[in-house]
Amino acid sequence: MRFRAVIAIASLVLLVGAAVADAAGPPAKAGSILIFVTPSEANGDGSIIITGATGDYGKTTSPNKQGIARAFLKQGSFEVNLSVLDKRGNNASPALADHSSCSAVFKVSGPVTILDRTGAYKGISGHATINETVAMIGPRFAAGAEKGLCNMTNSANPLAQWGAVTGSGTVSFG
Repeated sequence: MRFRAVIAIASLVLLVGAAVADAAGPPAKAGSILIFVTPSEANGDGSIIITGATGDYGKTTSPNKQGIARAFLKQGSFEVNLSVLDKRGNNASPALADHSSCSAVFKVSGPVTILDRTGAYKGISGHATINETVAMIGPRFAAGAEKGLCNMTNSANPLAQWGAVTGSGTVSFG
C-alpha cells in the first residue's frame, strides 16, 4: 500500500504536456514559481496550478518508466523528471502509522527537473522541490491467519486516501 499511495501522488505531481489554444494570462517568463497539484486517486489526471513568474493551470499525467511526466497547461506544455521523487516515494516509511485504525500518513520531498516542451514553454528549463503528503485508511485481511489485522502491504488498495502536492522552484527560458 505504501508504494501505491505514494507513487499515485508522485505520478500525479507536476507534469506538463501539449499546447492549447487559449491563454491563461501573459506569456511565461523566467523567475520563481509555486506549484500546487491536486492528484486523483488513480494514476494521472490530476489538476495543477503554477503561480509566480509562470501563471497557468491544467491537467497532469502519470510519469513513464523513466520518471518523465507531463502537464497539459492552457499556455503550452512541458515535461518534468520525477525519477528522484518517485524513488524516494517508493522507499518512504510512514510518518505516522496506527495499526489499530489501519491509518497511515506518508510524506516525501525531493527535487524535480523541468524540461523543454511546447507553446509558451518552448525553451523552458528549471528545478523545483516537490513536497507530497498522502493520508490513507487501509483494509483489513478478510481471511487466513491475519484475519482482522491491517493489510498494509504494497499490494493492498486503500479504502480511502487524500493527497496534496506543493512545490517551489525557478524556471528560465533560452
